[in-house]
Amino acid sequence: MASVFLSYVREDADKARAIAAILERGGHSVWWDRQIKGGAQYSSEIEAALDAAEKVVVLWSARSVQSAWVRDEAAAGRDSGRLVPVRLDGTPPPLGFRQFQSIDLSHWNGRSNAPQIKDLQEALASDRPVDVMPGRQRTPRKLHFTRPILIGGGSLLAIAAAGALAWELWPAASSGAPTFAIIPVDSSPAATQFAAGVATRVAGLSDPSGSDFHIADAAAETARDNYALKVTPSSSDRPGSTLTLVSTDNAIIWSSTIDMPQGAAPDRAQATAIMAQRALSCTADALSHHRDKIDQATLKLYVRGCTQYDGAYGTNDPNTALSKTFQEVIASAPHFGPAWSKLFALETEDVSQPDPSR
Repeated sequence: MASVFLSYVREDADKARAIAAILERGGHSVWWDRQIKGGAQYSSEIEAALDAAEKVVVLWSARSVQSAWVRDEAAAGRDSGRLVPVRLDGTPPPLGFRQFQSIDLSHWNGRSNAPQIKDLQEALASDRPVDVMPGRQRTPRKLHFTRPILIGGGSLLAIAAAGALAWELWPAASSGAPTFAIIPVDSSPAATQFAAGVATRVAGLSDPSGSDFHIADAAAETARDNYALKVTPSSSDRPGSTLTLVSTDNAIIWSSTIDMPQGAAPDRAQATAIMAQRALSCTADALSHHRDKIDQATLKLYVRGCTQYDGAYGTNDPNTALSKTFQEVIASAPHFGPAWSKLFALETEDVSQPDPSR
């Protein structure tokens, strides 16, 4: 089995996560940047993982073809004969990569036994580079559901069907990405400097070619019109920080405390920025969605579940409580694709775990 480097843009993270889970269940070792821990140096760790991988799977989409980072990672795979290109939608790969045969997942139904996934598994098992001349690719059969499927005692099947439908009919993201202000909890020099450092790092963690949110200048007059993430540094003898996301009417949407071991103070801002970026990205999911009205209570639920999702997914622990959170979100916003995809991935992971009673 191959060690795989998965290249994608964060807007495609849910699809990347589902693909990674299937490949891991197939015996492959998959590295993607959600595995970077707080305090790590992003560029150096990504470069090391890219160099060590046997295959570089690149997920091409309308967003990723514009990403300089994805192009660089794809070029590293191409130039070393390790590239395995995958198309998530109808967007052609950028110039320099169109001569390689891509695996078409634009109509993938989310199932691990789909023909397109078999093609991907075969490409990873092959010792030779992908074909240069495009061959004839399978045209997958689309799945269409005319009404909800309810199966007593078989909730996973219902979730899988709904998840496949959500994948096919995922609403496009709003063109107006939300703007957030990252502000200090008070006006002290230490708090102001720390919040400014976190804001700079959050901007550095986001791909500027396809970011799903913007960071406002905290000193600007218009900053008060945006959702704000208040940053509180802990005392010097206990490295860490607290993040509190508030709405424009100052209602608390989400809060989290980051505890760090003694001696880890230099890594505090980076760990805080990684958590902040995750929380803001989750909030942007909901604020950019216009097909359903997502009220404040549902927003709180989704951000809470979404920020816990990365840590819960990929473990052997049952995800019952987290799945229930996303079910409640979907009950309020039935067309909210990001909640559907996370629920689908959690349910799929749970059913793949061995039954301890056997």
